[in-house]
Amino acid sequence: DIYTRYDDAPEGLKTNTAMYWTAFHIPASLIIPAAIIHQVVHFTDKVVQNPKGIAKSWPPRVKAVAPVAAALLSIIPVVPTVDYVAEAVMEPTLGSYLGLEFHHHHHHDQPSKPKES
Repeated sequence: DIYTRYDDAPEGLKTNTAMYWTAFHIPASLIIPAAIIHQVVHFTDKVVQNPKGIAKSWPPRVKAVAPVAAALLSIIPVVPTVDYVAEAVMEPTLGSYLGLEFHHHHHHDQPSKPKES
């Protein structure tokens, strides 16, 4: 994805485009979702292990897969939400600083020409 954006960027914006999308994807696609999903798994494991909690009557096989199932199900709301928030924060800040413009006809459209000052 980063290489495609770099390759498709206008000649004068290739480096800035690569820097922006690298800075975007590391936290927005990797670090923050991983940290949130890890907390979901940790919380689910605590619930499953609590002998007085809601999972006390669950069969052992269900208890074993519950943290994994929670992690997989949490991907659906977590990743798009983090992506949206990161986009809302980074486009007007870092994107603007690097001279990139964004047009949202589709999700994550290419930055276009440099901003006119």
